[in-house]
Order: sequence, then C-alpha cells, then structure tokens
Amino acid sequence: MRHCPVMEALLTPIETAALLRISLRTLYTWTETGQIPAIKVGTRWRYSRDEIERRARGEVTAVGGS
Repeated sequence: MRHCPVMEALLTPIETAALLRISLRTLYTWTETGQIPAIKVGTRWRYSRDEIERRARGEVTAVGGS
C-alpha cells in the first residue's frame, strides 16, 4: 500500500486535541468559530500537522498569525 504524504500531514480531531492538550469540545468550538484552521474531508474535520505543532509550541496564537 502506498502512503499519501498529504493525508499523513493531516491530524484527526482526537490527535489534534491531544497535541494541544484540550478537550474535543474545545477543539470543535475553536473550529466552529474559526479560531483554529481546519479542513473538511467528506464529513470529518482534519487539521494540518504543521499548523497544530506550531500552535503546540506557542508559535501561533491566532488564525494565520505567527
């Protein structure tokens, strides 16, 4: 089976919440209010691994900010 680099660069909500050390409810609230960038793949939310890792390190505090 071949791996898709784009899909490997996306995190599930559970993975994202764990990296940010927040609840899923908080993650979904941030997603719904645009406080965190996300994309919808079908009916499911996915988050950029690079973006989430930068946020976890405190490098980004607002959408699109650095």
